[in-house]
Amino acid sequence: MLVNLSNTVQDITTIFQAFFTVEKEGRTETKLSLVKGNNIREKFKIEELKDSKVVLVVSGLDESEVEIKALAKLYEQLQKEQKIQYQLVWIPIVEGQVDEQKFSSLQSLMSWYTVKHPSVVKPEVIRYIKEVWKFSKQAILVSFDQKGRTDTVDALNLFLQKGSLPGLLPSSPAKEKSPWEINQLTLDILIQDLYQVDSTEPAPIICLYGGEDMKWIEQFTAAILARMKDFPELKIELIYVSKSNTTDQANKAILDFITTNKIGDYWKAEETKSWRFWSRLESIFTSGLKNGKNAKEDSIMKDVMTLLSFNGTCKGWAIFGKLGSNQKMAKAMGDVILQSLSKIITWSSDSFLAALNNQIEQLLAFQPHHCSHIVLPATNLEVKDEMMTCATCGRKMNKYLTYQCCV
Repeated sequence: MLVNLSNTVQDITTIFQAFFTVEKEGRTETKLSLVKGNNIREKFKIEELKDSKVVLVVSGLDESEVEIKALAKLYEQLQKEQKIQYQLVWIPIVEGQVDEQKFSSLQSLMSWYTVKHPSVVKPEVIRYIKEVWKFSKQAILVSFDQKGRTDTVDALNLFLQKGSLPGLLPSSPAKEKSPWEINQLTLDILIQDLYQVDSTEPAPIICLYGGEDMKWIEQFTAAILARMKDFPELKIELIYVSKSNTTDQANKAILDFITTNKIGDYWKAEETKSWRFWSRLESIFTSGLKNGKNAKEDSIMKDVMTLLSFNGTCKGWAIFGKLGSNQKMAKAMGDVILQSLSKIITWSSDSFLAALNNQIEQLLAFQPHHCSHIVLPATNLEVKDEMMTCATCGRKMNKYLTYQCCV
């Protein structure tokens, strides 16, 4: 019936009537209602969604709060910009006993429509979602037009990376290029929609940097600012990028230092840009694995794994590049970056990236020891051990299990 309904439906409310059991109040049955977040006092009849574009957020109760917070932030941003043309509805998928605390915790993060309780989702609907929409562990988004016809089934993390869903925003971006299509990992692929530069001015060098070593951050930013003072024609824009598994409270001293000294911009851990940056890298990495690529034989996978290793360390790191440029990005851990910067004699926008890359390569060639850590979410594609080779030395990496609580 559900399969046939998806081919004949003329109204989104018909979908909801088929998906949910009818609520009972006392001895009488009532029409279905939704709530917003966990505010169960204010109910909304599903008829309010008639003639609306709707996106179902389908997830289990083990869904990462980071992703839901990122979705909430992006949803709020799109609403402010009046770019949003659809309503969100959360459908929690639970088989067996409901963990009420987990359900309430996730629901409280949402400013959009949700079902009042997972028990209203019919068992046959859960089977349909798994078999037809291929829902497994990762949250998915399923979009419907005003007639209740399914337009798109997409993973939530991909939506957050792109910041849009085809057909639902007035100006959806063009198809994103894979780094393998252009045979290079560029800054445009990583941050073009996350950071804007003044197009009327010469393109600046963008520097993404991070880590939680306050001493290194002070040394690094001082070195960059000193060079820019010595060479006024060189323009470098600094952006501090938080780790994907940290909190703003843990980085408070760093963020306060950047704010007080007016040193560029920063992407906070609890906002969408930092999460989307790291998630985008993980997506490229997963795509490479699916196609049998590894760091030993593929230069793009080598670059991706180098960047992912920055997210697995507390030490300083930096990436330099230009938007709209085919010049190779320069990237390294903090100690190598500082040494490389000190060895550059002439600083200019045209020659800086090439000179920095040259110095980094020379230092890494004679570096006696290094230690790379790559942290991947458990929901990621299963990685074969032989495919995990160090991006720096090519040796096989050891695997460890980490249990982490991010609250």
